[in-house]
Amino acid sequence: MSVETVLAVVASSFGVVMGAAPALQIRRMLAERSSRDVSIGYFAIVTFGSVLWGSYGVSLGNLAIVIPNVVGFLAAIVTVLVARRLRRQERPSWWVSVMVMSLWRRRSVRLAGNPPSKARPSFPVERNAC
Repeated sequence: MSVETVLAVVASSFGVVMGAAPALQIRRMLAERSSRDVSIGYFAIVTFGSVLWGSYGVSLGNLAIVIPNVVGFLAAIVTVLVARRLRRQERPSWWVSVMVMSLWRRRSVRLAGNPPSKARPSFPVERNAC
C-alpha cells in the first residue's frame, strides 16, 4: 500500500466521523426537546459545502472525497429538519403573544394608576423651554 492510499483511507474515515458528528447535536436536541441553541444557518452552510465537495469528488472519481461528504450532507440535512420541527413546537401561537401583550398592558396601567388615555410620562417635562 502506498502512502497516498493509506492517507486517503485514514482521512476518509475521519471525514465520515466528522460528517456524522451532527448526530450528537440531534441527540441533544431531542433529549432537551429544544433547538434553541442550534444555528440552522451554520448547518445550512455545512450542507452546501458538503454538496460542493461531494460534487468535486464525483468529478474526480475519488470516493475518499465523495463518501465523507455524502455522510456530512445527510447528517446536516437531518439536523436542520429536526431543528426546524422543534422550533415549530417551541414557538407559541400568535394568540398567546396577543394575550401576553394584553395582560402586560393591563398590568402596567394598573401599576401606573392612570388610564391609558391619560398616562403621564415618567420623566419631568419642561414647559415653555426655548
